[in-house]
Amino acid sequence: SVTLPGHILNQFAMDENNGVLRVASTKGWVPDPSVISYLTTFGEQSGKLAQLGQIGGIAPQEDIRSVRFDGDRGFVVTFKKTDPLFVFDLTDPAQPKTLGELQIPGFSTYMQRLDATHLLAIGFTADDQGSFAFFNGIQIQIFDVTDLANPKLAWKTVIGTRGSNSEALTNHLAFNYFAPKKMLALPITVCEGGGNGVYAQNLTFAGLMVFDISLDTGITEHGRLPFLDPA
Repeated sequence: SVTLPGHILNQFAMDENNGVLRVASTKGWVPDPSVISYLTTFGEQSGKLAQLGQIGGIAPQEDIRSVRFDGDRGFVVTFKKTDPLFVFDLTDPAQPKTLGELQIPGFSTYMQRLDATHLLAIGFTADDQGSFAFFNGIQIQIFDVTDLANPKLAWKTVIGTRGSNSEALTNHLAFNYFAPKKMLALPITVCEGGGNGVYAQNLTFAGLMVFDISLDTGITEHGRLPFLDPA
């Protein structure tokens, strides 16, 4: 066992690769201005876990919203007002490095590898309020991480407004990407008419939404299967 700074978001914030444990953690809780995040590597030494390296000072005053490790790469999303996607090089566990950062509105709550150079993510858009932001509708995004020092948002689509929800936002088992068909299926409740901190009152759909995922044409709705009649 080992102690580390802060708390861990979920199982995706921990990962083992070639005998090295990598952990992303946040110390403190938003809106405390002292909130800070870390990425720490551990290895076995003399029968015990020992810290090998650490990156501290990640996104001051923000907390971690999603993490994904992929081989020698690490991807971390934090949020308070914007959605910084941080890219880390973990090739040398003793000297992890921050390679790139992408600032966009909103935040991702779950990410998974689409292919070797792209990530598929779900989360929320956000309404800028100056010193903070309100989360709004559900967004699905494709990130291009071909150049790790310069991650880019390749495609994005937004579903509904504030009050819309999906089990996939907090449960990865509800995020169903079928690679052979390049299709994503999500259970979603869509609400319209919300925004700027106000929850929508107009339920327009509740059921399964299916999307075609393409690096060439983006994210397009394929079809819907309602679970109930919103009327």
